[in-house]
Amino acid sequence: MKYSEKLFNRYLDEIRSWKWYAIIGEAQSNINDDEFGEKRGSCYLGSILNLAPSGKYYTCWTTNQTVRDTIKDEAYFSALEQVAEENGMYITGGEGDGCDLYAEMFIEDDVAEEESIFDDETIEKENIEAQEAWDKQNIFDKD
Repeated sequence: MKYSEKLFNRYLDEIRSWKWYAIIGEAQSNINDDEFGEKRGSCYLGSILNLAPSGKYYTCWTTNQTVRDTIKDEAYFSALEQVAEENGMYITGGEGDGCDLYAEMFIEDDVAEEESIFDDETIEKENIEAQEAWDKQNIFDKD
């Protein structure tokens, strides 16, 4: 079954209200080389069990899923993927725990190494704000 546009838009609004600057900032400060030698910035978003509207993890043997659960979860994750893309990111699962979700972004070598177009004071202020938001674990709250 396909989800309604109204449900999808509700999730879009909710996810767009997250503090994406903090998510991007965390990803930019957590850069690793992947198996292909590309640099990726990564930010842990949380567990599917906490993020999905149903609070469920899907497996082929799961018997407690309802049609309503699947519709809501599909709309939610479609909205999450769209908003991540709007912010230059994508959503992926964790290597160790399949329930972990991360927002990641590719980091160009020259971008990772070049000086920022922003002055040091602006960068420091944004980093402090992002770190405070992360420390309070409220990156999903509205501004």
